[in-house]
Amino acid sequence: MNPLYWGDDVEDFKPERFIDSDTYRWPRDAFLSFSAGPRACIGQRFAYTESVCILASLVDRYEVLLPENLMHKPFEEQKEKMLKWTHSITLIPTNANVRLRRRT
Repeated sequence: MNPLYWGDDVEDFKPERFIDSDTYRWPRDAFLSFSAGPRACIGQRFAYTESVCILASLVDRYEVLLPENLMHKPFEEQKEKMLKWTHSITLIPTNANVRLRRRT
């Protein structure tokens, strides 16, 4: 990681540097988790597969519900709020809160 973006403690393990707050938003363009091209991470495919498995497991066990404030809104408004993103090097989704209810 580049000290110009991350500061002098760039080599220190600080996962909190990736958490946004009211006064700080980490530079999305400065970190590409798997890199790109011929030197891309060899574990990228495994990580994506594992993520899909975890997500499928959650959806199998829980019902995904809209947040209370969107429940009775028109579908177009729900869709606009839930599928909003920011364009950058990669698409960055905005916060889309959902509720999970255990399936019976």
